[in-house]
Amino acid sequence: MNRRGKKERELQADQVRALCSCASLFWSTRYRDEDGEEKEMRDGEKVHSVLTRALKMGAQCMEPIVQVELLIDILTVMYSFYSDGCNQITEDSIVEVVGRVRDSKAQLEKSVESERMDGLLNRSLEVMEGNIVSRMRM
Repeated sequence: MNRRGKKERELQADQVRALCSCASLFWSTRYRDEDGEEKEMRDGEKVHSVLTRALKMGAQCMEPIVQVELLIDILTVMYSFYSDGCNQITEDSIVEVVGRVRDSKAQLEKSVESERMDGLLNRSLEVMEGNIVSRMRM
């Protein structure tokens, strides 16, 4: 692996994580309207758009272990918005991402890193317990 290729992969992973962070700007940013009244931005369409872009970028990541980790990160962020009432992040979209994580994880060779991904996914599913997890454990 050459140095430039590794830097590019790290940059791509950082960009995906940055997109996940940016999604919150469209959901929980406080601002004042013309009357000086404090309001909170709740733009679910923008949140969905940003997270969809993060998913596309994450899927392009060539290193399988990094791709799985990014998908789990995105899954966690999506669930956070879902549980906070963002209607554009649906149960079906979360179940779909869980499926993508599992498909990508199945491609990994057994290693310490793949076991770490199992732990990350299981912890994420535990957080979701009682809501939509029954459909995800199938």
